[in-house]
Amino acid sequence: MKLNAMLDLSALPEFVKLGLRPKLAFTFWTTCLALLLIPLPEFLYAQKFKDDYGYLLGVVFIFFFVLWIVELFLWFLPRIYQKYLRHQELAEAMDGLNKYELKVLYYFLEEDCQTRDCRPDWAEVQSLIRKEIIVNDGGGGFYSVEPYSIQRKAWAYLKKHKAKFIAKAVNANPELKERQPTSED
Repeated sequence: MKLNAMLDLSALPEFVKLGLRPKLAFTFWTTCLALLLIPLPEFLYAQKFKDDYGYLLGVVFIFFFVLWIVELFLWFLPRIYQKYLRHQELAEAMDGLNKYELKVLYYFLEEDCQTRDCRPDWAEVQSLIRKEIIVNDGGGGFYSVEPYSIQRKAWAYLKKHKAKFIAKAVNANPELKERQPTSED
C-alpha cells in the first residue's frame, strides 16, 4: 500500500479537511495562546470570559497544538519518504553499473570534475543518460565530443563513496590500475 493512499483525506467532509491544515491549526493555536497570556480589556468582558472559561481555552490550546504537530508530521512524511526512495533508486542504479559505465564514471572521479567531454555515440554514455546519472549539457564540443555532467545527487553519492567506487571500477577494468596514482607520486 502506498503512503499517499494511506493519507488520503478525500473521504472526509470538507469542514474536517479545512480543520486538518497546518496553517489553520497553527492559527487557532496561536489565537488560544494569545487569549490565555495577553491581558484582555475589561469593557469587552473578555477578561471575565477568560476567567470563567480559561480551562476550556487551555484544552482547545493543547488540542490545536497537537493537531498542528500531527499535521506537520503528516505533511513532511511523504516528502521524506520520497527522498528516501530516490536515494534507494540511485544506490541501486550505482550498484548495477556494468564495467563500461564504471569506467566512464571513473574518469569523472579521477579528474574530480562533474563535467567532462564524452562521445555521444558511446553505448555506456547513452546508458548512463537513461539511468539519469549523467546529462548532456548541450552545446556541441570539438571533434564529435560533447560535454556531459553528472547529476547533482549522483555526484554527491559518488563523492561520498569514492574509494569504494574507484576500487569497484578498477576491479572491473584492470587497465585502470595503470592510471592509479602510486605512493611515489
